[in-house]
Amino acid sequence: MLKKIVFLTFLLTILAILSCEQGTKKVFLRHKHKVGDVLVYDATHKNNIKVIQADTVSKENSVTSKYRMTSTIKRILVDSVYESYVVSLRLSETIITRDSTIEMGEDTAWVRIIYFDAKGKTIDIEFPEPMDEAYVDYIKESYKQGFPVFPENEVFVGYSWTQTTQVLLNNEPSVSSTTYTIKSFAREKGYDCVLIDYKGNMVIPIKPEEGNPNRRGGVDRMDMKGIMYFAYKEGVTVSIRENWLMNGERIMIREKGDTSSYLVKLEGDYTETLIDRKVN
Repeated sequence: MLKKIVFLTFLLTILAILSCEQGTKKVFLRHKHKVGDVLVYDATHKNNIKVIQADTVSKENSVTSKYRMTSTIKRILVDSVYESYVVSLRLSETIITRDSTIEMGEDTAWVRIIYFDAKGKTIDIEFPEPMDEAYVDYIKESYKQGFPVFPENEVFVGYSWTQTTQVLLNNEPSVSSTTYTIKSFAREKGYDCVLIDYKGNMVIPIKPEEGNPNRRGGVDRMDMKGIMYFAYKEGVTVSIRENWLMNGERIMIREKGDTSSYLVKLEGDYTETLIDRKVN
């Protein structure tokens, strides 16, 4: 009987140690790439959009878009900054309005050169084709606020961090904030991942377009939540599922100088999945 008690005590001790080790598993979250690495993602956007003027819905449509995005690492600069050449190919797009349905097929949607560091911070974005400054600023602000920057230290289940961004609206400071939480370790698409849950908001100013006789400006305020699977050994994002609610405040300045205001309300869902990875 004494031997049995000793054995059971030993077994319970081992189980407790193993449980403790599992509960304190820690990993660094870093992007890890080499020159020539290629990542291919399939993405789907589903948006319901309403334009409201004088408390009346003037326009309403739903849009479903499917894309294939190919990211190629061209260079690694100082401080481990990656230069990624990203091509987004639209596979299909369906726009349903009150009185029509528009179907569009395959076409190049956009090309961007994105500079980011190992923690995920966007350093800069370049556009090979000429683009309006207002649109460039909007995209850059979206990347800065909407993509996670990983913490300096190791993370573990239950660990969370909050990312804040200072934004100027009509020369007045505003803040966007997103909180990220490590929910679990999990297998996703054949990779060992951390499951990151996040919730927050973005505040994106819209500058009036130069050269347009009807100049539109304003601000988009977006509440978002989602989950991300990040492969910590390989250092790549495996999948994202996100949804958001946006309230856009718009002011139109017409060529004659008179102005009008309206609201843009959007409900959206976004998924992004890694479908191919080629490494050197």
